[in-house]
Amino acid sequence: MLSKPYLTVLNLLMCGQRVIDMGASKMIIAGMFPLGCFPAHVLAAFPANYTPSYDEHRCSNDLNNLSITHNDQLRWGVQQLSQEHQNVTILYGDYYNAFRRLLKNAPRFGFNATFDVKTTCCGIGRRYNFNPRKMCGHRGVPVCSNPDTYVIWDGLNLTQKANRLLARWLIRTTISHI
Repeated sequence: MLSKPYLTVLNLLMCGQRVIDMGASKMIIAGMFPLGCFPAHVLAAFPANYTPSYDEHRCSNDLNNLSITHNDQLRWGVQQLSQEHQNVTILYGDYYNAFRRLLKNAPRFGFNATFDVKTTCCGIGRRYNFNPRKMCGHRGVPVCSNPDTYVIWDGLNLTQKANRLLARWLIRTTISHI
């Protein structure tokens, strides 16, 4: 644990405390997705002349390391909160690894394997079919014909199918602890 946790982690833990103070007996505090796998974050974080290092899914290691640090701090904080409130079930929701599992097995789950799984369903131009100046919803920005073959909806959000798969996996892996 770092000596100074991220402010976002402290805010999440304070929100958890407030929910407990209101009477919650069970809760899941969700971690962060791997930011380096989302086109909007990758394209916004790096200047055009910078080449970030990538992992096997072509996700930015730099941004994913930020997510890992955040999640490690949050997991530690969830453990501390659980120790302070032993009568409350507090679980950590591991979105990072759930999403990585989805990327690794994307073709098996029915996502299109002919293009990078980080390509957006709703978008236009540029890498990953994502242009921050012409986002989904703008005039002339098309939507793919079959969103169920895409993981990423618009560069920032997942498609309904991807969200459904992540939710099922998270529920299956945490429900036994509740």
